[in-house]
Amino acid sequence: MEKTYRLKKEKKKKKIKACNFKKMDGYLFTPKNKIKYPGITVTKFKAVNPEIIENLLKKKVKKKLELYLQYLFYLLNETDGEPGATDMVLDDLARYQQMVKNCYQNI
Repeated sequence: MEKTYRLKKEKKKKKIKACNFKKMDGYLFTPKNKIKYPGITVTKFKAVNPEIIENLLKKKVKKKLELYLQYLFYLLNETDGEPGATDMVLDDLARYQQMVKNCYQNI
């Protein structure tokens, strides 16, 4: 059985409480930090605070959007003079927008 803990900051006391991740609502992800800390292994992280969730998702979507826009600019530059190229790129952007809305609508 896997132990889970929740860090909660109170005014002057800092406590660590055991909790059940499945009962808490939030955004679950695996951290990508490559730095090793002695005695600490984080395999899953669940953000519960709505502000933290919003910031995490903004960063994630921004990174993917930058890569996607680079690809679309490449398509526009490669297809100079073709009449349907801009329509194809705009359709791809609309598809990406719908994909982001569908993935994160429940969060």
